[in-house]
Order: sequence, then structure tokens, then C-alpha cells
Amino acid sequence: MKKLTALLLGTVVSIAFTADAFAENKQMAMVKDYLSSNNGSTGGYLGVSYNYGSIDDVSATYIRKSGNSNWQLDDGEGGQVAFGFDFGKIRLDWRLGALYSNVVSIDNAKQDPLSSDEAVVGYSTFNINLDLYRFHLGDMLKAGWPGTPFNIDVAATPYIGVGWGYGGGWMTGKKISTPRTQGTIEPAGHGQAVSLEGGVLINITDWAGITLGYNYLEVELEGHQTLTGGDVQSHMASVGFRFTY
Repeated sequence: MKKLTALLLGTVVSIAFTADAFAENKQMAMVKDYLSSNNGSTGGYLGVSYNYGSIDDVSATYIRKSGNSNWQLDDGEGGQVAFGFDFGKIRLDWRLGALYSNVVSIDNAKQDPLSSDEAVVGYSTFNINLDLYRFHLGDMLKAGWPGTPFNIDVAATPYIGVGWGYGGGWMTGKKISTPRTQGTIEPAGHGQAVSLEGGVLINITDWAGITLGYNYLEVELEGHQTLTGGDVQSHMASVGFRFTY
């Protein structure tokens, strides 16, 4: 009986070690397959995009030494250009962009229609991006529809990214209740900029594709007529093109 028990235990242990080794080998194979999967064209690239979306309220001074006021901004729009290098799964790029909006209200008070109401933000960031996986839509179509008459060579690559840099901006506005002798208020400032993004690149050729994504941008405003801690936060949908060369 003892010999049988020992034999059974030995068999169970052997199976367990074999299963662990198989799982480990399978995981390693999956990692190797991912790292060696087709990344499309690599090398330098140029990206341009149009952004549109909401901008959170900004906390900034209205009258000096009076504390912060709540500046409500309309939806903003802007553009961005990126110069970078694609290593395969990892991309590095430098970006330059700007957003334009209008001041809707200050502390929920109506704007003076005769005063300026512009709000502008500019920024420059260095970004690192991860291309998650390149899906070959043509191959997927052929796998699901053998003998399909359609021959397409289109790929979709989801991606995520993060960036850090520097930016600044200004706002102009005036409450309608403010005396006419008081000029337009122009809080402005500058500071670090942080960006987060997620999206997808749809390749229409090996070297050109359409980008669709979401971008979060936060730019500190510290400076003229602003109080420490104020910043501009935006949530933008983006559409653009990327060209690899």
C-alpha cells in the first residue's frame, strides 16, 4: 500500500511539474509571438491631427488679491503636429499643439459683450507610445470568409501613450457687472504639461494611416494674474493622419 501511495504521489508531482513547464513554455511562446508580430512600417514619422472637445472650468484670479474665480470655458478645438520615430512596438515623438476656446462666464456671471472673451493654450510635449497589436483586417476577413472575393490590405493598431512637457495660455474676460472703467481681465500663466491618450491607427497603405483617438491634456497656469495651482484640463477627441517615411 505504501509503495502504491508513493507511486501515486510521484505521478501527481510529475504531472504538476509537467503542466507548469507546459504553461511556462506556452506563455513564453505567446510573448515571443507578440514581440515578433508584424509592426508595419517603422522609421521616422509625421503626424497631424485636429482636436475637439470639452475644457474643464479654470480657477484663476479675476481681480488681483481677491482670490480665485471660476472661469467657465466653451468647448475647444485645436491642432497638433508630431515628429517621431517608430521602433516597432514603441514610438517616441515630440509634439507641438494649441487649443482655442471662449470664456462663457466668470463665477456664473454674464460676460460683457463688448469685451474680449478668448482663451488660448499652447503646449509642447515629449511622448512615449505603445502600439498594442497590429490587426490585419484582410487576413481576419479571409479567415472568417474563405473564398471571399474582397482583397483588402488594411490594418488597425490600437495604441496608448503618455507625454510630459511645457505649456502656457491666457484667458480674457469681463463680467457685465464690472464698471466700464475697469479694463478686460487677462489672467495668464505657464507651467508643466502632461498628456494621456488612447486611440487606433488605421493603415490605408504601408506608409500612411488615419488616427482616431482620445487625448487628455493638463497645462499648469502660474504667472501673471493667476494663483498657484490653477491649470487647464481638456478632454479631446482627435482625428488625423500619420505618415511613416
